[in-house]
Amino acid sequence: MMTPTTTTTSELLKVLPELTAALYRAAPHEPAHGAAHDGPLEGPLTAAQMKAIIHLASYGPQPMGAFAAGMGTTPAAASEMVERLVERGIVERASDPHDRRIVYVGLASEAKRLVDRVVDGLHTEVEAAFAQFPSLDKATLVAFLAALTERLKATSA
Repeated sequence: MMTPTTTTTSELLKVLPELTAALYRAAPHEPAHGAAHDGPLEGPLTAAQMKAIIHLASYGPQPMGAFAAGMGTTPAAASEMVERLVERGIVERASDPHDRRIVYVGLASEAKRLVDRVVDGLHTEVEAAFAQFPSLDKATLVAFLAALTERLKATSA
């Protein structure tokens, strides 16, 4: 017997893959077909690289250890990812002038401008969707999605 909660859960399970695909398409992972593009985002990015770019756009430059923790990965894996992004001109590394052992990682200038435009566009779309549901408790929705994400990550680990 389908209960209202079961029906809502089933509907959410139908929407989540579409949301994932829509977020992927909206992310700056490659230029539009036929577009001339010589910038750092030329060619496809992996999902992990896109996550790193959005993370850096959201939190700004940070020490490599904080970046690894924010990405939920090891320092070695984060360093390898950063190296690939540096080679593409998307990310820059810089040593702390007061402690050369600390390396900061942040978006390169051109990549930051492109990512900021995409993030601003996503922000506008989220706000427009929220406007369709004025009584929605946004904080609860965000907490729910964060909890769901953590549970799914834990089951796949």
